[in-house]
Amino acid sequence: MSVYRLDGGLDLAQYLLSVSSEEIRVNETVDVGGIESRFVAGLLRSENPSWADHAASLTGIDIDLPGDQPFGVLLVPLDPRVFALTWGAGHLLIDDELMEPGFGLLFGIRRLDAAHLGLVASKALDVSARATQTSYPGGSDLAGFKIEPFGELINRLAGAADLSGLTYGSETGKLYRIRVGNALWAPLAREPKVPAG
Repeated sequence: MSVYRLDGGLDLAQYLLSVSSEEIRVNETVDVGGIESRFVAGLLRSENPSWADHAASLTGIDIDLPGDQPFGVLLVPLDPRVFALTWGAGHLLIDDELMEPGFGLLFGIRRLDAAHLGLVASKALDVSARATQTSYPGGSDLAGFKIEPFGELINRLAGAADLSGLTYGSETGKLYRIRVGNALWAPLAREPKVPAG
C-alpha cells in the first residue's frame, strides 16, 4: 500500500483521474474511524502491450495479451488535506497535479535511521539529467551514498524507520523498512480506530 497527501478543498471524486464505468467495481462512501471517505476499486483494462508487435516481428508469432490491473483507492479527508491510500494500480488514478510533492520524504526525514539507510535515489540538476540509485543491503549513513553537495536532488529513500506512534511500532516495538518519495510505503493499521493505551 502507498499513501499520498493531496491538496484539500475538492469533492472526493475530483481527486481521481477518470476511468470508464465498466472498469469500476466499487465506488462508495465509507466510514473510516468516523470520517466520511470514498473507496473506489476495480480493474484497469489494457490492450495488447506495446511490445507485442516487436516480439511478433522477431518471432513470427502473433500474441494477444490484453490484461487487467486491479486497483483500490481510499480517499480520506483530514482538513486541510486529503490522504489517498492506494493498493495495486491505484496510484495510477491519483492526479499528480493535486499530489503534495515529497510528502513521503518529509515523513522519512523524521523517521528513517540516518545511520542505516538502505537506498538513496537522486537526480542531478544539470543538463545531463543523470539519475542514480544506490543501495547498501546492510545500510549506510548518507555520506556512503556519495551525494554531490550542490546540484543533486534526493527523490527517494529506503531504510529502517522508527514507527512509534503508529500501530506497527506500538505493537511490535521494532524498526521497519519503509520506502519514501512522493508517497509513503509503510505498514498501516487494519483498523481505523486508535488502540487504547
